[in-house]
Amino acid sequence: MSKEQWQKLKAEGFAPEDVEQTPEGDVFIRPRGLPMGFRNSCAIWTAIARTLTRKWRKQGIRCLGYIDDFLVQL
Repeated sequence: MSKEQWQKLKAEGFAPEDVEQTPEGDVFIRPRGLPMGFRNSCAIWTAIARTLTRKWRKQGIRCLGYIDDFLVQL
């Protein structure tokens, strides 16, 4: 996002507080959580959960994922 776009969003009240700015003036917004309410939030959570269970199973940890919970047996 350019500096001009950022200033326009800030002036309109749509700019979040947590941002990072490069020395060139570009602005980056990094979300700190899942985008709840968006159409793709379920797909994001599924991808994260699948990656975690795959990693744990390769390490020999027995686990079961169900919706947003995990059952783990060490």
